[in-house]
Amino acid sequence: MIDRELPPPGSGRGYKPSQIVMSLVLMLHGGGRKLGELREIKGEVSLRELLQMEGLPASCTVGDWLRRMGRDGKGLSGLAKVERHQIVAVLKRDKRKEYTLDSDATIIETEKEEAKWTYKKEKGYQPLLGFISEIGLVIADEF
Repeated sequence: MIDRELPPPGSGRGYKPSQIVMSLVLMLHGGGRKLGELREIKGEVSLRELLQMEGLPASCTVGDWLRRMGRDGKGLSGLAKVERHQIVAVLKRDKRKEYTLDSDATIIETEKEEAKWTYKKEKGYQPLLGFISEIGLVIADEF
């Protein structure tokens, strides 16, 4: 679904959107906070074999891709479609009738000029996230 909803690479030899998104998901899931930490995944040969991740984009490639996705809005709208599809699929499998919505800000550290100082005295962004507490699912975000 990621490859269908997000714009394809600009060249025939570029990475598919799913390769970039999965790299980011793995990095964030492993506690990574900066694109440079994608290098850690490269060293995890067994994990990449298990997930059948052949190629791994460099951090500069991922950064370029993220900027391109945010520039014209097509990437963000495509990502929203993927997100909605995944949320619906998870909620359909869950048997609960009631949920707790937990909203919380998270900090993304950066050295970008337009970033602001956070309450933790770090320069960065503070997007707001909406979680379903019982299953740890992010269902909304506001950057």
